Amino acid sequence: MNTARMSGASASTSRPVVARVPRVLRRVALGVFCAWVAFWTWFVVASHFNEPASLLSEGAVVVLPLLTLAVLAWKKPFVAGIGLFIAAAAATWFFRNWAAFLLLAAPAFAFAAFFTWLGRRERSGV
Repeated sequence: MNTARMSGASASTSRPVVARVPRVLRRVALGVFCAWVAFWTWFVVASHFNEPASLLSEGAVVVLPLLTLAVLAWKKPFVAGIGLFIAAAAATWFFRNWAAFLLLAAPAFAFAAFFTWLGRRERSGV
């Protein structure tokens, strides 16, 4: 029996729970990604607070691209995923330190994989 029809709910509100999981997963991933971007924004500002030239240059190289990718992750996750793959590869090559890799590149690779998967899923209409 269809319990949605029995309870008087419309067909649009009675989607299976499985169909709603990606929306919840997307929101959680976006929230965690935005928190990660906020951490790096804070780190750049805190580490170069007394050096305006360094703050401006590192803000343009680190913060601005991450904020742009955060907006893209909301609107176009596939494009954000590709951008994050590129950023993670660049961070891996630039830092060449396991601690920096774990803090900067590894999360970026994980977010890149998720947003690329999500973008492909949304494009295919699944």
